[in-house]
Amino acid sequence: KGYRHIFSGNTSFRLRGHLHFYKPANRVYDSKAVYRYKDSMLRIRYGAFDDRYISPSSGRGEPLVVQAADSIYDSSSSHSTWDRTFIRGISPWHLRLANWPVSHLDYQAPMVSAKDYSYGLLKYFLASFLLLLVICFPGNAEGERRNGGRYDTFSYKFYGYSKVARNIIEESGPKKHAEHRQRTNPVMTNRVLYPRYLCFLRKPELPNTNEIRLVEDWIAKFGSEKPLRYLCVSYTGAQFPSNMQRALCDAAEQATRAEGLPAYWLSRDCIRGQDAEGDVWRISDVIRGAAAVCILLGHGPQDSAGRTIQTTDEMLRQWGQRVWTFPEVLLSPVGKPIKICTVSSNNPQPLLLDKNQFAARAWGDAPVSRQLIDHYEGNLTLSRLELVTLALECLYSRQYWEYLPGDHSYALMGLLRVRPEVDKSDSDFQAFARLSLANHSDLLLERLVCLLPEDPQQPWHCIKDAYGVNLWDIYPTCQIAGIGTDNTVIIDGARGASVRWKSFASVHVQRRWSWLRLILKIVLHTSSIFFFVGMFMVYISPNTTAINAWGVIFVVWSLPMLLVAPKMLRVLYGGKLWNTQPWLFGFEGYLPIEQIEVLIFGDRRGRLKWHPFGSPLSRHQMDVYDDCTPVDPCTDPEVRELVEKAKRSVVGDQKIFTLVDTNTMTVTLFEAARPPIAFLLLGSEGGMQRAVGCSYDWTTGTLYRETVLRMETSVKDKMDLVSRARISLEERGKDPTLISAPPRPRRTVSSR
Repeated sequence: KGYRHIFSGNTSFRLRGHLHFYKPANRVYDSKAVYRYKDSMLRIRYGAFDDRYISPSSGRGEPLVVQAADSIYDSSSSHSTWDRTFIRGISPWHLRLANWPVSHLDYQAPMVSAKDYSYGLLKYFLASFLLLLVICFPGNAEGERRNGGRYDTFSYKFYGYSKVARNIIEESGPKKHAEHRQRTNPVMTNRVLYPRYLCFLRKPELPNTNEIRLVEDWIAKFGSEKPLRYLCVSYTGAQFPSNMQRALCDAAEQATRAEGLPAYWLSRDCIRGQDAEGDVWRISDVIRGAAAVCILLGHGPQDSAGRTIQTTDEMLRQWGQRVWTFPEVLLSPVGKPIKICTVSSNNPQPLLLDKNQFAARAWGDAPVSRQLIDHYEGNLTLSRLELVTLALECLYSRQYWEYLPGDHSYALMGLLRVRPEVDKSDSDFQAFARLSLANHSDLLLERLVCLLPEDPQQPWHCIKDAYGVNLWDIYPTCQIAGIGTDNTVIIDGARGASVRWKSFASVHVQRRWSWLRLILKIVLHTSSIFFFVGMFMVYISPNTTAINAWGVIFVVWSLPMLLVAPKMLRVLYGGKLWNTQPWLFGFEGYLPIEQIEVLIFGDRRGRLKWHPFGSPLSRHQMDVYDDCTPVDPCTDPEVRELVEKAKRSVVGDQKIFTLVDTNTMTVTLFEAARPPIAFLLLGSEGGMQRAVGCSYDWTTGTLYRETVLRMETSVKDKMDLVSRARISLEERGKDPTLISAPPRPRRTVSSR
C-alpha cells in the first residue's frame, strides 16, 4: 500500500525525525527507572528503558523503527516493543514511470500475449505523457557512494570490565606491579599427589580395624619404606541411607582386604577438615593415584518412580546417573577392570567389569560416553575440542545434587590439565568459560558463540547447531577477551555492519561510462524543459516569426525524445548492476522477491536472488543443468506456516524478518525474537561466514545473539572492525515487565 497507510487509523505523525509516519509499539516496558548510556562518541544520555539502535551516521542511540510488510503493519495480533512503519518504494519517479508499461509482464516468459502487449502499449503512451512532468528532475537515480564503498559501520563501544579477563591487567581494581608478576601464569587449583586423609587398616587380618589418618603423618612415619597404595571406593548416597552407613564402611574395608591394599579412600570419611571443599574439586587426583577403583552398590533402593531396584544392572545404572561417576571411571587405572560389589547381596562374588564394557552396562548415553572411555584407555585419540564437547554433553545429562551452580564444570575440570580457582559466585556458564580460558581448548568459546541453537530455549551447554555442523567445523576469526557478568563474553576482532530497518535507500551503482551514454542522458533529462520552453515561446509570440520558429523547433525536437523516453530510461538505468553500494536492508515479514526488487530498484530484472543456504529457512534445488538454484522459501509449506504464525506472535516469540544484502544481491528470510541491529562476522564454516545477528540493550551495553546467518566470504572485506563487544548467548529475558502501550497522540512534534 505504501503511502496509502497514512490514511489508516494505525498510523501516527511526528514532525521531527526521518520517518514522519509510523505505527507506535503496542507493548512498552513497565519501568520507571532512568538509565545512563554512553555512546561511542562519549556522549551521555539518560532515559527510560526502550528499544534502540546505534545510528551509523551519528553514533547515537536512536529509537528503533522497523519497516513491516502490510500483513504485519495492518495487524494488531503481532506484538512488538519497537515502532513500525510501512514499506516505501525509494526509486525515482521517472524510473517508476519508465518501468510501469511493462510492470504487468512476466519478465521470464518467452512470449507476450497480444492482450498484454496492447495493454502495455496503452500504458506506454500514458507514461510518456506523465514523464513530461518529472523527467527533468532525475533525482538520486544512481544512489550515493557511502563509506568508501563499504557497509555502514557499527559504532559500538563497550566501556565496562570483564569479570574474568584473559589478561590480568584488564581486571577491575588497582593491581600492583609485584602482584602482576606473581600472576603471569594461569591461576591453578593446587594438585595433590595423594589424598589428605585415608582409611588405613591397622590389622588387615581383623575386621573393623580401620583408622582415618592424615596421609602426611603416615608418610612422615614410614617414608619410602612402604609404597602408598590405596583403593578408591565409589558409591551413591541414594543407595546408602543413614541406616546403611555402617554396612558401607564394612563393605569398603572388605573390598580393600580383597585387593590386598593397606588403605582405602571413601568420600564419606576422607573429605573432612577445613579444606573439605577443596578436596571435592581434587577428587580426580585421588582417583588418578589409586591402585584400583571399586564401586559399592546398595541392595534394594528405589528409582525416581518409587519402584524397588532389584538387579545389579539396575543398581549400576542408578549409580551411573551421578555427575562424578565420569571421573571415577575414566581416570581409574588403565587396563584394569573395575570391581563392582553389592552390599547385602546373596552373591558375595564381586563383578569384574572391563572399562570398555562399562558404558553399555551403566550409562544411558553409551555411544557417546564409550568414546571417552576409549580415549582414556588409549584406544581412541580425541582432540581437545572433541574431548571437552563430549564430556560436557555427558556431564549435563547426569542428575546431581547442586552444591554450586558450576558443579558440572568443576567435574569437567578434573579431566583437564589447568584448573582455575573455584569462584562460588560463578554461574554454570561462567565456571565453564573460566575453565575454557585457562585451558587450551581449541577456541571452544569462540566456536560456541558462532552456533545457532536449534531451539531458542536451548541451554548453552547443548551444543546442537541449527545448520547441523559440528563445533570443530567452525573456524573462529575473533577472540574471547574476557568473561562478563550475566553470562556474557567479551569478543574482540569481529567485523560488523549495521542493518537499516527504518527504510530502504538508493543504492549506488557503477555504470560503464561513454560519451554516447552521457549525451543521451543530458538530452533525455532536458527534453521536457525544451518542450515547455518551446510551448511557452509559441504561446507568447504568435506574431514574432523568429521566436515562434525557435519555439516550434524546441517542441518538434523534444517530442520524439519524450516518446522514446520510457524505453531509453530503461536502457540507461537498467541492465545488470556492477559494484553496488553495500547495504544491509531489513524489514519484518515476507515479500516476494520481485516486489522487493521493484521497491529498491524500480523494476524487475531478476537482479536479486534468494540466498540458497543463508539461514535454516533458505531453500534451493538443482536445475536441469545441475546448477544450484535458490527458490522462494515460502514454497515450502513449513516455512509458509512459520510466516503465517509470526503474524500472530507476541513479544518473545520467534518472528519472521527479511535481510537484503545489496553487495551480494541476495535476500535471506530468517527467524528471530527481535530485529538484529547489526551482524558480526565471528567465524567461517563450509566456505561461508558465520554472521551473528545481535539486538541491543543500551542500558547495559549488551548485544544479544538473536540469529546466526551464513554470508558469502566476499562481504568480509567490506565490513569494518568492531570495538570489543559484550555478547550474551542467552535469550533476552531479563527486561522489565511488558504492558500494553498507553494511547499516544496521533500528531507529535518529535520522537522519543
